[in-house]
Amino acid sequence: MNKPVSTVSLRVLLLVLIGLLGTIALLFAARDLHQSRNISREVAALVGQNAIADRGLQAIQSFALERGRSNVVLRGEGEISAENQRIIDRQRTLADEHIAALTAKLPDTLSARTEQLQRAWARVKWLRPEVEKDFVRLRAERAPQLSASWLEAANALMLAIESAMIDLAH
Repeated sequence: MNKPVSTVSLRVLLLVLIGLLGTIALLFAARDLHQSRNISREVAALVGQNAIADRGLQAIQSFALERGRSNVVLRGEGEISAENQRIIDRQRTLADEHIAALTAKLPDTLSARTEQLQRAWARVKWLRPEVEKDFVRLRAERAPQLSASWLEAANALMLAIESAMIDLAH
């Protein structure tokens, strides 16, 4: 006849099975921990990119208002109104803050875009004093090509910001 299985061997078998299940559970937990850390790193990178993108969008919004209002004044007949000057000054300050923060936060992988953005911004800042002078002149007294130069430089800055945002997204 068959010998009955001893209770000691059943206990050992049960302990081995429990140990094996515990080991499997630990392996799953380790895998999940690794995946969670990877997801956490990806989320942190995405949060950083979103902060940069937010600065870029704020820079575009603020500078677009400066660009548009300045262009209207330069193409108008008379001197700038106090209200337009106030709006332009406010948007210029905001745009400069956002562009400075944006260029500081762009990753090293976008160094060519950062340089393009800085060159376009330098051109705009170089033209601003001339634009300010023309704001207080009548249209007939204004520099004939300044309006076109301003719009070209302003559009180049907008394009540089937008290009950096597109590259950041990829």
